[in-house]
Amino acid sequence: YDELDGLANLRRSLKRAITVYIRTKRQYEIAVLEAFEYEDIVHNQSKLSAPGGGWQFRRMGSTAGSGCWAVTVEIWTYLWKCCISPVMLRVLGAISLLFSLAIILA
Repeated sequence: YDELDGLANLRRSLKRAITVYIRTKRQYEIAVLEAFEYEDIVHNQSKLSAPGGGWQFRRMGSTAGSGCWAVTVEIWTYLWKCCISPVMLRVLGAISLLFSLAIILA
């Protein structure tokens, strides 16, 4: 009976270890994808100041889209990720700071 109980405990601990491994692996994958996204943003921001740079957001290793719709999507993606979103996040941070100070000082 002790042998079966030991196998059951081993099975439970193995199941927990596999669950933790899968969770950790997924967290790592998400972190790597975010790092690639930030790398693309920095690359596209620096590309604008370079000669021949454009207002188009392209992922590293991808080619330029063909057609009017693809170019429009690249331009809007560039504007959102490289121009609008950083400013908007700073403004929201400043507003959150003001609200926090208002709550603390009230």
